[in-house]
Amino acid sequence: MNLDQFLIKIPKAELHVHLTGSVFPKTLEDLSKKNSIRLPKYQKIEDLYDR
Repeated sequence: MNLDQFLIKIPKAELHVHLTGSVFPKTLEDLSKKNSIRLPKYQKIEDLYDR
């Protein structure tokens, strides 16, 4: 088996699934402001992690 075949056959991780909760709340808030992304309404930024 060559390298290409090996890489095709090995299990892959869905990285987007693992991002939940891996960003500090303040970072999420800062990035959303910097990129003009509206977050859902919340009382505290941490509340977004309970959704």
